[in-house]
Formats: sequence, structure tokens, C-alpha cells
Amino acid sequence: MTTRAKFKVETKDPGEQGHVTLTPVYSSDPNHENKAFWDASPSGSITLWINNPAGFATFEVGKEYYVDFTPAV
Repeated sequence: MTTRAKFKVETKDPGEQGHVTLTPVYSSDPNHENKAFWDASPSGSITLWINNPAGFATFEVGKEYYVDFTPAV
């Protein structure tokens, strides 16, 4: 089973390791997809330190990303 969440990049700080912080998306519009995601997971954060420059470059402040959680077996 996979659980999908939707997060937005809040900060992106380059350094020795690229640091990215993401938070759950939000919308008060009942017809917007982000409202459903907010209702399911209204709080939390994901913090990543990324050594791979190409991987770090894929994240943009303000951009939203789906995050899929799949059990590792």
C-alpha cells in the first residue's frame, strides 16, 4: 500500500550539503486538491540534506511535490 502526501518547498539553503525543508500544502477552497491533502495531513515537515547537486537542483522554493510513502520490504 502507498500513501501519497503533497508538500511545498519552504526553504532551500545551499551549502556543503543542500538543505531543503518542505511543509504540507494548504487550501481553504473545498474544490482545490490541496484542501483534501490538508485535511488528511495538516501538519508536519520534511527536512532533507542532499549531497547530489543534480538532485538538489530539482527542488524549487514555492513549488509543490507529491511524496509517496511505500513500505520497504
